[in-house]
This record gives sequence, C-alpha cells and structure tokens, in this order.
Amino acid sequence: MLRVVAKAQYPAAVRCFSTSHAAYAQVSFQSSEDFLKKIGRDTVKLAEKFETWDELKNSTSSDLKEKGIEARERRYIMSQLHRYKNGEPIREIPRGKKTWGGERKRNLVQALFKAGQS
Repeated sequence: MLRVVAKAQYPAAVRCFSTSHAAYAQVSFQSSEDFLKKIGRDTVKLAEKFETWDELKNSTSSDLKEKGIEARERRYIMSQLHRYKNGEPIREIPRGKKTWGGERKRNLVQALFKAGQS
C-alpha cells in the first residue's frame, strides 16, 4: 500500500525567517586568568594550570581532567568556553540553590516540615 506524503504544512513565507541568534561582540581575552575571572565561581584559582589563553581555549574536558580539575568546575568551564566560541556574551552563572532539600528529598523534607508545624 502506498502512502501519499503530505507537502510542508507551512507556507514558504513563514519558512524564510531566520532563527539564528543575534551576533554579539566577541570579547578577546589576553590570558586564561582574564577569562576565568570573567566567568566567576572562583575559577580564577585554576589560572596557574594554563600557560596561555590559547591552551585554555583549545582544551577538551579530558585535558582539564588531566590537569586535576574537578568535574563540576570542568563542566562549568567547558560550558562557558562553548558560549564564547558561539559568540554569546560571557557572564557569571551563579550556582543554583536547592529548595526543600533537593529534588530527591523534597517529599520527605516537606512532610517532616508540615508534621513539625502541627
């Protein structure tokens, strides 16, 4: 049995709009320390592990692991490098705070809280 393939649901006029993000001004960094200061979260203490900005910019996650950088800091640095390479603005992203004991403990903590108020 043959099926008829439907044509595109959207007219050509709708499809021609661009969905790419606006171009941001690319900030150039002179040293790895400048970049690590800009992204925050006390990553500037890791600046001594990188000799040049190019070394940090071209690092992979496994390179950072070999330098002894913890996983949480590695993920954060790699995400900020990804933002930099895509031309997105670089800014500090503060760590999130757990509410009600975190996702896994939420029901237990809320139940104990409500029981303590009764």
